[in-house]
Order: sequence, then structure tokens, then C-alpha cells
Amino acid sequence: MYVAICGNTGAGKSTVGKHLLHRLGQSFQTEYVDEKEFHHDYLQKMFDQPNEYAFLIQMNFLLQRTLKIKRLEEQGKVFLLERSISEDYIFASRHAESGAISAAQFDVYRRFWEQCHASISQPVGYIYLSCNDATLLSSRVIEGYRANRRRQELPDGALRDFVKDLNIRYEKWFKSLSSKKIRIPIFDTELDNSDDFNRVIDFTRDCFLGKS
Repeated sequence: MYVAICGNTGAGKSTVGKHLLHRLGQSFQTEYVDEKEFHHDYLQKMFDQPNEYAFLIQMNFLLQRTLKIKRLEEQGKVFLLERSISEDYIFASRHAESGAISAAQFDVYRRFWEQCHASISQPVGYIYLSCNDATLLSSRVIEGYRANRRRQELPDGALRDFVKDLNIRYEKWFKSLSSKKIRIPIFDTELDNSDDFNRVIDFTRDCFLGKS
């Protein structure tokens, strides 16, 4: 059983996940699965040479995430997952529309994604961290680059387009979800003092307890 923490790059998924683990981990014997666990050594090559590496890296994300979920499910774990495999499809679709992933490659990806999706249980809840493009770029992503907390994968202009396009895709995806879900603006204050974070805690606890 797991809750997915979702959102665009720089939205604060890792921060929220680690704070949730601190607040709820002992009560539910919860584990936290960090997105970085699935990062491949060639991840930067996907940004530098997308036509050559996008398909391989997206397949790697999908496979590694699916295998991780299956292992934790088999162990009967309760966990928090940074990004769901539904979000993997968002990124792969974007690469396919840009031409970085060919039509034939995307057909292979889509079929494999459907098999992966059918082979695992889906999240009992989705936490979506949302934010407008300008705030996300200025207060989260760029600030992270300047503070050396994250590597800048794309030049500024391409980065703006990347974040804006993903925000549109994420909004469409979130509206299409029929599962238990909650939308939370990204956090500009200390998490422990945030009403929004308290809502996240209550939502996650209810998901783990099976409350509707």
C-alpha cells in the first residue's frame, strides 16, 4: 500500500516525502522511495542528446519504479513513492511528441507501460504539489541551482519551456485521476508550521487507514 507524491520538477516532492516519513513513519512503519534511487548515470545525456537517450532512460525509469513497487508490495510494506508510473507516461509522451522518442519506440514503451501498470497495485492516494510556472522556476528550480542543491540539466530558455509544458501536462493528468487525491500548493514556509502540510498529513493518514 502506498501514497504517491507527485508534481513537476522542483515542486518539493522529496522535501514533503521526507517530512511525511518523519511524522508518520513510526505509526505506519512507512518507507520513503526517493526518485533519485531510479536515476541512471546517463540521465544528463537524455537532456543533452534526447534523440539517442530519451527512450532508454524513460524505459529505465519505468522498469526500475515498477520493480521497486513490486518488491515492496511483496514484502507487505506501507510506503511513500516519489512519482508514480502514471507520471512516467507524462514524460515519455512529451519526448514522443517532440520526436526524441520515435513512433515505433513509443509504441513499444506504451505496450510495456500498460503491462507494468497492470502488474502492480496503484496508489491509495495521490498528493499533487502544484505551482505556477514563474514561481516554480524562480523560487524552487533556479534557487536550487544557485545553491548547488540540484544540477541544471537545461539552458534557461529550454528550462522555462520544459517547466511550462510539464505544468500543462500535469494539470490535465491530475484532473483525469479518479483515485483519492489532493492538490497542495508548493510550500514557501516551514513545513511543520504549514496548514497545507497538516492537510497532507491528514490525507496520507486517512489513505493508509483506508478512510474515504
